[in-house]
Amino acid sequence: MSTTTKVTETTQPENKVCNAIICVSCLSFFPVMYLIGSTLVAFLH
Repeated sequence: MSTTTKVTETTQPENKVCNAIICVSCLSFFPVMYLIGSTLVAFLH
């Protein structure tokens, strides 16, 4: 039981960190794609 509780305690913060990294990457990914799309539209038009 002690080993399983230790595993769950260690995996929860790691999951929170992974979720935070994914959120930050998505939030930084969409504005970059929007800027690239707007520049492509400006060049095409």
